Amino acid sequence: ILNYTEVKPKKKKFTPTIADMRSGSNGAAQTQPGVVWVNGVDHDEESNNSMSHGPDQQYDISENGASALEDEAEPPNFPMSISGFTLVEAETVVEEDSIGNNSRPTIVFDAKPITWWRRNQLLLSVALVILTIGITLLVVFASKNSTISDDPTTSPTTMKDGIEKSAFDLVISRSPQAEGKLLDQSTPQYEALRWVTEKAQFDPSFYTDYRLLQQYSLVTFFLSTGSISSWENHGGWLEASDECEWHGVECGAKGSGFENMVTRIQLTSNGISGSLPNDLAILSSSLSSLVLEDNSLSGAIPDDIGQLMLLTDLNLSGNQLIGNLPEVIGELESLVLLDLSQNTFISTIPTEIGMLSVLRSMKLGNNQLFGSIPPEIGLLHHLEEVDFQKNNLSYAIPAEISQLSSLKKLHLQENKLLGPLPPEMSSLSELQIMDISRNFVFGEIPKEYWQLGSLPNLEHFDVSRNLLLGTLPNNFARSWKRLKVLRLGGRNFLRGTIPKSLFSLGLLEVLDMSSNFFIGTISESVAKLSNIQILDLSNNYLSGELPQAFSNLKKLQVLDLSGNRIEGGLPTSIGGLSSLKSFCATGISGSIPAELWSLTRLETLHLIGTSLSGTLPSAI
Repeated sequence: ILNYTEVKPKKKKFTPTIADMRSGSNGAAQTQPGVVWVNGVDHDEESNNSMSHGPDQQYDISENGASALEDEAEPPNFPMSISGFTLVEAETVVEEDSIGNNSRPTIVFDAKPITWWRRNQLLLSVALVILTIGITLLVVFASKNSTISDDPTTSPTTMKDGIEKSAFDLVISRSPQAEGKLLDQSTPQYEALRWVTEKAQFDPSFYTDYRLLQQYSLVTFFLSTGSISSWENHGGWLEASDECEWHGVECGAKGSGFENMVTRIQLTSNGISGSLPNDLAILSSSLSSLVLEDNSLSGAIPDDIGQLMLLTDLNLSGNQLIGNLPEVIGELESLVLLDLSQNTFISTIPTEIGMLSVLRSMKLGNNQLFGSIPPEIGLLHHLEEVDFQKNNLSYAIPAEISQLSSLKKLHLQENKLLGPLPPEMSSLSELQIMDISRNFVFGEIPKEYWQLGSLPNLEHFDVSRNLLLGTLPNNFARSWKRLKVLRLGGRNFLRGTIPKSLFSLGLLEVLDMSSNFFIGTISESVAKLSNIQILDLSNNYLSGELPQAFSNLKKLQVLDLSGNRIEGGLPTSIGGLSSLKSFCATGISGSIPAELWSLTRLETLHLIGTSLSGTLPSAI
């Protein structure tokens, strides 16, 4: 850089115009018009030293010079170019000699060499414009070719690592929330789309839009749930090109309207782990059955499962699923079978279940559900099975259950239900099983249950371990001709005598009346229970002697009479209980009949607090 130093002698300053520099006006005599004399000095900025450039230099600023500017009344604009330098700043200094005479004016200025960039600035600017136009055209062309084509042979634009933009856009159109995961190379969604697009490049005619989406959904599910590392059987998965040949996958038959479309996924007890991806919802146009019971699935049920509008069978029981029962389940209008039992759901039962108008079976047992049973359950007129057992449900049993005219099985045991038994349930003519044991139900068993014609198909009635009280009428269960299991025991407070009508239930296999306040003797009518296998009358106030009629109970396996006031000895007829495995009694006396030792299947014998005598067989 050519720099300057100020002239130290007395001086007068003025800023010259171009005309001044050419004519030498303003008191500055110019010996050669158009030539500027420069007192040049090189200045080193780093060392702050000024070094003389040599004698005065002259530069041409004439009309034909390197800086031929128009005459102006105002000072020139800087920077300006003079003979290969850029004139940055200038001032005219008139020096006076020692006797006060004015000498030649000197224009002092900063000057910088003209660089290559300045010489070629126009050319570079043109080149930059051309480059910008080219990039713009390239982007426009690429965007036009990245649109989804209905023609499966169309070659889409490649994004990166084999993922093609058309496939990417296709998935996003069906599952918008997947976009972020598709761009993350660590996700199953990214790997699934990459796998599918690579396959599609080798057989583009096979991979129509629905086929690409179908395989993407299945592969995402496979990679999200343990894949090869945990699945016990993964035959065909990521191996066969046709997903209908993969283990556990079924497709519609030819002519069914769902040809080559996935209609069923059944992978029971297959070692599946991980969580369910939202991407299963992509199969909404064909999937009718999703059965993944007895695996190790964790996490929550994705909300997008509500999009599977054709689903008739949803079985996720026996897993480790958590969270809430999603309200979107109510959107599965075609659902017939719903089984979410044996998981760890912690929530209330959503009222939206009332929208499942064709539902026949609802199993939500063995979870941690709380709150009340929603009365909307009464809207499910096709419901045949309700299983809410082993939860924390409370409040009263809704009377709306009586509106389930098709109900056959009602499992409400092991909850915290309160209040009386709804008398309206006596109208459930199809009901076969009513299990409300281990709750806090109180009050009397409604008399409507004993009326002729009530509950005619009932086979299993269990209200044990509640807080029931009252007596049993003589016409007890006269309409329950099909009854096989009757459990009234536990911590109830039933009293009175055991009605003889009870012994007329010829199909009865289990009779449990333990831990109540029943009195009286054991009737000889007990012999009518020819199919009885378990008879538990323990912990009551029964008295008298044991009936000889026990010999007719050929199928009896468990007999418990302990905790009563039984008198007398063991009848010899006890030897006729050929199937007996367990016998418990207290308070009996007398000698031990030899027939007792003929019971070859006997495994447990409890004769506590007795006054028996006799000898034990040497074989014992």
